[in-house]
Amino acid sequence: MDKSSALEYINQMFPT
Repeated sequence: MDKSSALEYINQMFPT
């Protein structure tokens, strides 16, 4: 998984 994809995935779970 790309670093960007990981951050996007986390953002979906934990919106900033």
